[in-house]
Amino acid sequence: MVHALDALKEAWRNLVPDGILVDIIPYNPELPLEIVTDQQCWSAGALDSSVSLGRSLAAQEALEQMVDEGWFSRERETTFPTYRYWDTVDEMETYYAEDDSSVVLPGGVLAEARRLVEQSARAAKPRVQRTMIIGRYRKLARSY
Repeated sequence: MVHALDALKEAWRNLVPDGILVDIIPYNPELPLEIVTDQQCWSAGALDSSVSLGRSLAAQEALEQMVDEGWFSRERETTFPTYRYWDTVDEMETYYAEDDSSVVLPGGVLAEARRLVEQSARAAKPRVQRTMIIGRYRKLARSY
């Protein structure tokens, strides 16, 4: 959380008076893995992103502390889904092994994903959904 606090203080310092900070963080411990075609969608299970959830929660706590201390005021906050698609299950597996190692791919879920792709009569692709939190915060004047 210390790193997040330092980064937020630096953002506050660089914002113009009454400036806006937009904060976007991922939030869901389980990432639904689906196999999709242009007409159908099957659930293969969920990937485990609980490791990165800890970082997201620490960042949220740091931002809450900044709001409580009067650095920023929260104007809005909401969630939205994002989707990442791959051409193959192997491509998805490589991505998580090389680019996002904070996500765990359970073997049973990967096996189910491969089975669903093989049974599909159409070109099926893996898709992972992630929920994001987006917040709008206004810089407040600090009195020392």
